[in-house]
Formats: sequence, structure tokens, C-alpha cells
Amino acid sequence: GIYDYIQRSIWTTNDAFANFEYYSPMATILAKLGETEEIRLSTDLLMVNPNSGFKWHQDNQNGPVLFDDALRWWVTMDDTPADYGAPVYLKGSHKNKSVKNDAVFVDIESGDLVNYPEQLEFRPKAGEMIVWDARSIHKIDGP
Repeated sequence: GIYDYIQRSIWTTNDAFANFEYYSPMATILAKLGETEEIRLSTDLLMVNPNSGFKWHQDNQNGPVLFDDALRWWVTMDDTPADYGAPVYLKGSHKNKSVKNDAVFVDIESGDLVNYPEQLEFRPKAGEMIVWDARSIHKIDGP
């Protein structure tokens, strides 16, 4: 599979994840970035070890939330390996007009995505958080 293990809504079956989501600074950080006093979690997802990576894509939107009202976030549990697993984003791609809202995988050489050539790679350490616009085009390379 793409990952060794994937589970949605992990907070419903794991008290440590629930406590993290309820009591860590995560919600405050997301509210500040979203310029709102309240946030609602529509999906959480635990993904372990990207085996083959996840090529260029836009995250699919879950729940009754518009892209304009959504943020995506990732808190790493382990340091990013030196040679794979780092998320890479097309800088500014959240402003694209060619990728439809229901699209997932994309061709970065089509539509107006060619106008966003700069790739930003992040190598977060355990416990660090990355937050991005829900329409940002990104990938994670596997080993």
C-alpha cells in the first residue's frame, strides 16, 4: 500500500490523540492562522511510513467545508528521513484557477500550474507542525 498504516478519525479510538487535539496548542495555532475564534475538525488522519509516496495532488475536501474556510495541517511524530518523506509544495499554487475543487492528483505541467515553478521542501522534526492552504498543490516522495 501507499503507507504501512492509515486510519481516519484516530481521535475516536485513541485517547492520546484525542487529548492532543483537545489540549495542545494546535487548535489555537489553527484559529490564529485562520483568523477565527473557533475551528472545527472535519477529518484527522494517521498515516505511517510513506512506502511509495503520494504524487502531486490537492487534498480532497471532507465534510461540509468550503476550500476558502479550510486549512490543512500535519504534525510529525518522527523526524523526516533524510532521503524521502518530506512534503514538497508548489509555492503560490493555492491561487491556481485550473485545478477543479474535486480534483485530487494533478499534472503540474498543465493549466496554470506552470505559473508556480518554485518548489518548497520541508523536513519537519518530531512534534513540528506544518499548516497549508487546502488548495495548495503538494507531494510526498516515498523511498
